[in-house]
Amino acid sequence: MQDPQNSSASIGPELGRRVCRKILSGAAFQGATKLGRLLETCAAAHAAGERPALDDEDRAELKRLRRRLDDYYAAEGSQDPVRAELDAAGGALRFTAVSPLSAIEAWAASAPEPGSAEGPRSNRRLLVILAAAFATGALLWFYLSNRLASPGPVQTLAVLPFDDTRPLPLHDDTASGITAALSFELAHVPEWRTVAYTSVLPFAYNLREMAALRRELNADIVMEGKLTPAESSISGELWMVRTSDGRRVWNHSFQTSRDQLLPALDRAAQEAAARLGGSLPARALLTPKAGKPNAEVTRGFLGALSITQPDPPEMQTALRALEAAIKAEPKFTAAHAALADLWGRISYFEYRPVAEATATTRRVAQEALALEPDLAEAHMALGVSAALGGWNWAEARTQYNRSLELRPSYPFALLRLAQLALVKGDTKTAVALAERARALDPAPIPVKMECAYAYLYDGQYDQALALMDEAERINPEERGIRLVRGMVYLARKEYERAKVYLDVLTKQLAWLPPSAAIAGPVYARSGDTAEARRLLTELHNKKNFARVDPVVEAGIRLAIGEDSAGYQLLEDAVRSRATLTLTLRVNPIFAPYRQDPRFQAILAKLDAPDVGVASAPGK
Repeated sequence: MQDPQNSSASIGPELGRRVCRKILSGAAFQGATKLGRLLETCAAAHAAGERPALDDEDRAELKRLRRRLDDYYAAEGSQDPVRAELDAAGGALRFTAVSPLSAIEAWAASAPEPGSAEGPRSNRRLLVILAAAFATGALLWFYLSNRLASPGPVQTLAVLPFDDTRPLPLHDDTASGITAALSFELAHVPEWRTVAYTSVLPFAYNLREMAALRRELNADIVMEGKLTPAESSISGELWMVRTSDGRRVWNHSFQTSRDQLLPALDRAAQEAAARLGGSLPARALLTPKAGKPNAEVTRGFLGALSITQPDPPEMQTALRALEAAIKAEPKFTAAHAALADLWGRISYFEYRPVAEATATTRRVAQEALALEPDLAEAHMALGVSAALGGWNWAEARTQYNRSLELRPSYPFALLRLAQLALVKGDTKTAVALAERARALDPAPIPVKMECAYAYLYDGQYDQALALMDEAERINPEERGIRLVRGMVYLARKEYERAKVYLDVLTKQLAWLPPSAAIAGPVYARSGDTAEARRLLTELHNKKNFARVDPVVEAGIRLAIGEDSAGYQLLEDAVRSRATLTLTLRVNPIFAPYRQDPRFQAILAKLDAPDVGVASAPGK
């Protein structure tokens, strides 16, 4: 008796073709012309004993074809006597028999022949029917192809990177800036979530699959487009698509001078929001209240919106562009909003001294609100200034909440609210807020890290490590991942595992302060106080650093038993409003000391009513 587990070798060339034609006659492949042609190509290559010759478009479709085969075998093909499988890399076809060869041949015998019909008379009848239906079909196709589907209920929208139709050497940041601008504007719609620009970048124009968009961005609707920039003008076609079935729900085209580009984008956003049943503020968010920015200013503004990395060089470039835009057009509201947002981030990431940065942030935000009192970004910036510059938690919370009322899809504002929750020790709320931010901006590593720290402080160590695994898949060289893992293993008292991640960083000068902050207590608690003291000496080497953060030093001093010096440093940190003091209630470095009355006294000063000094807008 024949072994039913036959390999591909048992399925000859002609039988392989018939198997594929039999599969293509199934309901799963009806209407899937491109997938059918691709399977036939792979079958022909199998018959010739060769690998399929696939172009870039074929390789992009190969993943869809493999999933469609899985769907077929999960349903109508579940009882087939043979399974066809495709190699993920090159499309090589392989057959696995689950029944004897004779059964496979009998089953495949009913496969339709290419171009077959019932006979000559049937052919003539079919031709008559097709000829009679052709005109009606053509008209029906024209009507249906131009008829827009209903968008249905929308929970999440993503504006995907627009395609620049020019040759690659001519590409600049025009298309990315327009993508960022429409993401920015539609993030103000309260009826749905708008995915942040920084999370749509992995979905390049020619590499999109609706299933991936639904899975990774959780998007119901995506906006796509093709742009054709010229020297003094730009034209574009925009459309929105349901990810459930790929049908269009909105079309829009424009052609405008570069001077009038921002009003054209405002009109597109308003029209798109209305089509989906959403509401934008009546005022134009991108167009200046008076005058118009010239083409150069518009280009600089759009470039500033499209920055993707929170690092000093990119932020400095964006600062120059936004300041130039405001100088050229003082009532350029969107530029004021973007500048306030940028200074809020500069303050948070401490790219300038805290006092200087938060004072500038407050000034920029107040200037923006004097021009337009309902700018979400300016309210967020005032919240950062109140929190980091004044420790005025109530004022900061008020400003962050107002910011989210005006721009519901604002991940950075959600993360700053999470930070306030950690000041109070409310780790559950911090996790919930951080996860809301990650839902809006799931791709960037900094967002994953803030979310991971929230889980870490809440004692959910496995979740924190899982997020760092995700981050490592994006960028294995990201050093901050080692800090999170080191802190997790410190909290778990797995000191040797913590050292594995931290030792590499302590040997790199730029990463010595944050890594020593964790590694010092790790070594001290594992019994190696000499190494903890050595790290402290390295930090105090004036050739390396002008000053040591008092919270970093306090953690090491307390770990090596120098309690008096450690608590004095924490007093100094509170007095100088060092940012790291904001995590004292939740940071595992300080967990052994939280019941000490001296530590409790320091925590009380975080809540002292006379601490807050930040001014509210207009004051």
